[in-house]
Amino acid sequence: MRKITTIAFIVAVVAVLTASQAFADVANVRCVLWQGDASKHHTAISGQSVRLAGVIDTTNTFPTWYKWVYGDGSESGVGGLSGNTRYEVSIDHAYSGAVGTPFTARLLVDPVDATMANAVSDTYLVKIEENNLDARVNIAIDKGLWWLYTNDYTHSYQHTFNGSDFMAWLQTSYGSFFSSPTASALQAFAINNHKINGDQNEDPYVEAVRKAMNWIVSGYYYSSSYPTLRVLGVDTASDANGNGVGIEVRDYSYRPIYEGGQVMDAIIASGVQPGDDTGRDFSGRGYNWTYGELLQDMCDMYAYGQSELGSYTGGWRYNWNADADNSACQWAAIGMIPAQKAPWNCTVPAWVKTKNASWLTYSHYAWTSSGLQFGGFGYTGPSYGYGTSPSGLVQMAFDGQIGYDDPVTPIDERDVKWVRTERYFAHYWGSFLSSNNTYGWYAFAKAMRLAIPKQVERLVHNGLDWYKGSGSTQGLAGRIVDTQISSGYWDGNYTDRPLTTAWMIIVLRPALFKAAPIACFTAHPNPSYADHPIIFDPTCSDHSETGKDIDNLIKFEWDWDNDGTYDEFTTDPDEVTHSFSCASLPCTYPVTLRVTDDDPEALTATFTLDIVISNPPHPPVADAGGPYMTSLCAGDTLTLDGSGSYDPNEGEHEAGCGSCPDDTITAWDWDFYGAPFDYTDGSGETVNPVYTAAGVYNVGLRVADNTELSFPSSGDPDLTDEDFTTVSVYDGCICDLAARPKRTKIQLTWSHTGAASYDIYRSTVGASGPFVLIANGHVTNYATYLDADVTLTSGNTYYYRVTTSDGCGSNSASATLTSR
Repeated sequence: MRKITTIAFIVAVVAVLTASQAFADVANVRCVLWQGDASKHHTAISGQSVRLAGVIDTTNTFPTWYKWVYGDGSESGVGGLSGNTRYEVSIDHAYSGAVGTPFTARLLVDPVDATMANAVSDTYLVKIEENNLDARVNIAIDKGLWWLYTNDYTHSYQHTFNGSDFMAWLQTSYGSFFSSPTASALQAFAINNHKINGDQNEDPYVEAVRKAMNWIVSGYYYSSSYPTLRVLGVDTASDANGNGVGIEVRDYSYRPIYEGGQVMDAIIASGVQPGDDTGRDFSGRGYNWTYGELLQDMCDMYAYGQSELGSYTGGWRYNWNADADNSACQWAAIGMIPAQKAPWNCTVPAWVKTKNASWLTYSHYAWTSSGLQFGGFGYTGPSYGYGTSPSGLVQMAFDGQIGYDDPVTPIDERDVKWVRTERYFAHYWGSFLSSNNTYGWYAFAKAMRLAIPKQVERLVHNGLDWYKGSGSTQGLAGRIVDTQISSGYWDGNYTDRPLTTAWMIIVLRPALFKAAPIACFTAHPNPSYADHPIIFDPTCSDHSETGKDIDNLIKFEWDWDNDGTYDEFTTDPDEVTHSFSCASLPCTYPVTLRVTDDDPEALTATFTLDIVISNPPHPPVADAGGPYMTSLCAGDTLTLDGSGSYDPNEGEHEAGCGSCPDDTITAWDWDFYGAPFDYTDGSGETVNPVYTAAGVYNVGLRVADNTELSFPSSGDPDLTDEDFTTVSVYDGCICDLAARPKRTKIQLTWSHTGAASYDIYRSTVGASGPFVLIANGHVTNYATYLDADVTLTSGNTYYYRVTTSDGCGSNSASATLTSR
C-alpha cells in the first residue's frame, strides 16, 4: 500500500512538473524608454495615435499572453505569443487630454494563461504635449527608433570572430553594405541617450547599441576575407601614432571611404571612452586595441588614402589613393571632425586639410543671377547639386575655413564659397525640400551644425530657420516628419530604409554626436491681453544625457519676435516676463527659447511655443503646486495647495453688462491618483489627501471660472484649465526627524536606520514642499546634518525631509532661524 502511494505521489509530482513546464517563464519585460530614462515621458498629441512598444524575454518557446493597459481607463485585448524566446510588441493608441496630462501605460505579460492573474509588467510613460513641431519631431524619433530596432538584418553568412551576438542592418543600393547602416543606426540610438554603458535590462535599445558595436568591431561576412574592419599599412607621413598601420572599413562591397566616417561617428557617439578596450587585437601584436587607438588609425587611413591625382588632389572617392568625388569626401570629413576633439584628440596632419581645401577650390562652381552670386560643389569637378554642395560645406568645416557669414568675423576672413553655397540653398529652398533628396538633407544638416565659427540656425540670404522653418516656409524638420511612413521608416533617394531612417533621426536631433540638452518652457497666461505681462518659465528644460539635468544648462535665451535674434538671456532658469502688442486682434507670436549646456562644444537646443493675444474671455490658469513629498509615518501630513491658480480676467466682466458678475475662479477640483483624471477626488483651493501605499502619484488640478455669466455674449461656457504635478510617498523608516535652529544654522537629527547614505531636502514653502535637494548621498554615523547654507535668512521657517539610500523617507520637521 505504501509502495502504491509512493508511485502515485511520484506520478502526481511528474504531472505537476510537466504541466508547469508547458508555461513560458517570463525573464523580463522591458518597455522602450524615452531618451534612455525611466522617469521621462514619451510625447503624445491629444487625439492622435502614439506608438507604445516593449520587449518580452522568456526562457522557452511555450505560449505566453500579453496586453496593454493604456492608463486612461482603457486597455487592449489579450494577445498570444509562442515559438520564440523574445518578442517585440507594439500598439498604437490615441490619448486625449489637456496639455501636460501624464499617463502611465503598462505592458502586462502572463506566462500561465490569458487571465493576466499571474502577470508581470513594465510601465510606458506618456504625456500630452502642445501640437507643435517639437512634439511631432519627438513622436517621429520614437517611431523611427522602434522601426530600426525591429528591422535589423541577420543571415547565416554573418558572424563575429568569437561567435558572440550582434545586430546589423543592411544597405543594398550600390552594393551590399552592413557597416554604414549599422553604424548610423547605432549613432541614432546613442544620440537619443541609449548608450553602450546603459542598463540593457531596463532599456532594450542599449542592447541594440552593444550588439551593433560588436558587429562593427568583431563582425565578418562570409569569412575572414570580409571583416568589418581591416588593418592596412600606411606611410610615415600619415602615421600619427607611429604603429605603421591604418584601419579601413572592409565590408562586402568595399566602399571604405563612404563607410569609415559613419563608423567613426558611431564610436564617438556610443558612450565608449578612448581608453576602453575594443576586445580585438586587429594586427596580431599581442594585446587588444583601445577605441582611441582604433579611431586614430582610421584617421591615419584617411590621411594615407587621400588623392594625389592632379585636380583630384585632396579628395577621396571609392578606393584609397584614387580620384575624388564630393559625395565620398564628406564621410572623411564627418569622421575626422569629432575625432579631433576632446576626449578623443586624434591627430590629423595639417597637410590633409590644406590639400582638401585645394580640392574644394577646384570643385567649387560660382555663377551670378540678378546681381547675386550663387555657388555649389560638384561631384568630380566644378558644378553644384543638392547632394554634393552641402558635402563641400562639411569639408570646409573640417578644414577650419570660416564659412558662416558671421557679422563678428571680418569680411576678409570669410570664405565666399560658403556664402555663395548657402545662398544657393536659400534661394532654391522649396525645390530642395520637395526633391526628397534625403542624402542631401543629411549632408546639409551636418554642414549647418558644424559650420565655423558657429553653427548656422538661419540662412543669411533670407533669414530662414532651416530646421524649423519661418512664417509660411517649411523647415527641414517639418519636411522630414511629413515624409515619414506610418510604420516608422523613411524612404531614401540613394539609400535603403535602414540607412535613411537612421540619418533622418540624426537630423531631427539638435546634436550630431552627443545626447543634447532639452529646451522647454511654459507661458502663463496664454492666451492673454495685449500689453499684459506674460510669465515665461523655463524650468521644464532638462538634458538628455544620463547624469546631466537642468543644472548643466548655463544659458537661457529668448527670441520674442521669431527673427532669429535672441533678445534677452539669463544664466539660470529664471522666470522672465514679456508682453506683446497687437494692432488687430487676435495675434499669434511664436516665441523661441534656446538653451546652451556646459559641454565643451556648447550644445544647444530650442523650443518654440505660440503665444496668442486676444480679447477676453481668457481661460483661468491652474497651478497645482508641488512636486510634493510625504511619508507613511503616523501623523505625517500632506497638503496640496492650488492657491497659485489665478484668472487673468479677475475683476472684469463684459462691457456694458451691469448685472454680469466679475470673472473669477469658482472651482478647484483635484484628482489624487492619476489618469484617467475625473477630478472627483477632492475639491477646494487646498486639500489633504491620504495615501496608504508608497509610490509616486500623478496629481491633477482643474480650475473653472464663471465665463458663462461674466461674458455672456461670448457664447463660451465656463472656461477651465488643468495642471499636473506629483506626490512622492515614502515608506516611513525615519519618523522622528527633528530640526532646531542654532545661531546661523539649522541642526537635523533622527534615528539612524543603518542606511549607507541619506538625501536631505529643504523647502521654504511648507511641510509638503516643493523641496530642493540640498545634500545628495550624505554619510553620517550619528544621524545628523547641519544646514549651514549662507543663504538661510533670519526669521524664515525652513522645512526638511530625509530619504535613505534604500528608498524610504522621513516625517517633515521645521525650524525658524531666529538670528544670524
